[in-house]
Amino acid sequence: MDLTGLIMPFGIVTYLLVLFNVLTGRRIIRINLIWHRRMGHVALAAATIHLAIVLYYKLFA
Repeated sequence: MDLTGLIMPFGIVTYLLVLFNVLTGRRIIRINLIWHRRMGHVALAAATIHLAIVLYYKLFA
């Protein structure tokens, strides 16, 4: 199973999620606070998966 193809997409998705959260936090994009928090959790999960894949290949490959 080759996970190297997922490093770039997870990085891009994580960046876009964090950017979205910053824009909603600064009220440039207006959404409900519940969705802002949920998107923060999704961004954290995506960043964690991205980090895990990168560390796996740096340490074990």
